[in-house]
Amino acid sequence: MKNKQSVLNYIKIFEDYNQYFNEVSGDDYIDRCDDSIDFTLDELKEIRAIKGVVILPQTISEVVEIQFGKAGVGKGASSMQVVKLKDEWYLVRWTCRPEKYIAVKFYMCDQFVGLLKFIKYTIDYIVGVNESDEY
Repeated sequence: MKNKQSVLNYIKIFEDYNQYFNEVSGDDYIDRCDDSIDFTLDELKEIRAIKGVVILPQTISEVVEIQFGKAGVGKGASSMQVVKLKDEWYLVRWTCRPEKYIAVKFYMCDQFVGLLKFIKYTIDYIVGVNESDEY
């Protein structure tokens, strides 16, 4: 059985490899949220087009709630809260439940292409966790 640290190490390896997104602290995430702007309809349409993504109804137009993996709680459930910033960066609060614990991480994605890559990478990772016999 994989443990929490091996899951986080897997994510860390990919973070070190790419230039599209980087982990940030929770404080950095909160501090930058004040610079948020609304998503465009084209951006929402492109996010919705990613297989496995469900955009939850929005209550705030500059925050997009995404759910993928198994719905609800338990192993494999995952969600994101995405905030678009004025400087064309995107903040992501990712909640992942690969086992009985909950991992919450914060990321900054460079441009819209970085956000799309992060979402697709995360879906691939979650699908792998859900299909793994080791869990």
